[in-house]
Amino acid sequence: MTWANSCAIIPFLLFIFSLFVAYKVCWVIDFSKGDQCDWLPRTRHGIIVFSVFCLIFFLIFQVIRFFVVRSDIRILEGRMDDLQRSMHNFQELTDELVSAEHAYNQSLVYAPDSCGEHNPLATQLVQLLADALEDEFMQVDLILEIVRETLDTAMVLLARGKTNLHSFGYMLIYYPIYPAVIMLLGMACLLCIAGFAWNRPKVLINPYFRGALNMLSPCILIFVLFCGICASLCFYISMLITGYCLNIDDNLQVASSRIKFHEEVAEKVNVEPILQHTAAYYLQGVNVNPMGTLLQNFEAALYTVKRLYEMFEWLVHLGDVSCPGLVRLSPVPLLKLLLETTADGYDFISAKNIWPYYSAIAHKTVCHHFPRNGMGLVFICILIGFIFCPLIAITISNHLKHARWVLSQSIAGECWKRVS
Repeated sequence: MTWANSCAIIPFLLFIFSLFVAYKVCWVIDFSKGDQCDWLPRTRHGIIVFSVFCLIFFLIFQVIRFFVVRSDIRILEGRMDDLQRSMHNFQELTDELVSAEHAYNQSLVYAPDSCGEHNPLATQLVQLLADALEDEFMQVDLILEIVRETLDTAMVLLARGKTNLHSFGYMLIYYPIYPAVIMLLGMACLLCIAGFAWNRPKVLINPYFRGALNMLSPCILIFVLFCGICASLCFYISMLITGYCLNIDDNLQVASSRIKFHEEVAEKVNVEPILQHTAAYYLQGVNVNPMGTLLQNFEAALYTVKRLYEMFEWLVHLGDVSCPGLVRLSPVPLLKLLLETTADGYDFISAKNIWPYYSAIAHKTVCHHFPRNGMGLVFICILIGFIFCPLIAITISNHLKHARWVLSQSIAGECWKRVS
């Protein structure tokens, strides 16, 4: 038996219990003589106090749940914002490097023209050196493009996750208020019926009024079953999340290996293997960090360009008087900037930097708070559907039946006096 199937046993029993509660409440309302649950209040003041007590108790619990869940969602959104902000900064830095590298490549194209038409030998020399540097920078450009595409894809997926979280958080915060509103309206309707009967006692023997009271049990039945279904679903989802979180790192790694990133995001470069291996590295610590490998290759390509230029640097200094374009060929400022950025990149992609974001989002918030909030919804549904709503309905039903019996006895006594 799989975990999902085993988790369905208790929710199924909970739903069966809701059927029993609905049947029992309907039987008491429709077929009892008003003598069931005689421990409930029977006086007018007792009914009002009991109803208000149930309402206040439930509202206090609902307010606590509202602020706790909203705080959890805001904490999760804040942590995702921190991760997104950090990735955005690294993405902007990568874009700046790409722009600087493209600007340097553009200078290589126009460098030979600076030697003039009357200096063909220098022009040819500059052209050869520019072509050699441009060929070496093609590897740098390719790696930068892969890094940028990887970051762009990750940013799109993270933004999509934030959007889904916002929708899910809205549902988790506000949807449980609807049963509370239904309960409040139902209780107000029951109290209005009771108040109407209190002011006009003879209406209790009116067939139309009694027919309206007969509609009470189907409404209670629907509401109790609705609360039972909600409680069962919340319990089942909470158990699934709990089971998933028992080994969340491995489960997320397996899930990431099944995702087709090219179907989720329009990629210019196929970075799917990089993202999948990156997820495996951060989640389980297996193999090496693909992003680290990219940075190492990027760093190696930079040193290759540096060594190539150093081989011909004496020639550049020798001919820069007659050909100013040779000075433009110097990649030293760009290489220095790129190498400094590489060091910052190592700091960003290190597990020491990424793991706290992941641990705070997945382990602390999702695995700890979400099951707790789900079980809070289960308790709310049970409190409304199995306790407060049935008890209030039975209390008012017993009171009206007793009042109708007293009124019937009074009318019968008056008729007997007239006859006698």
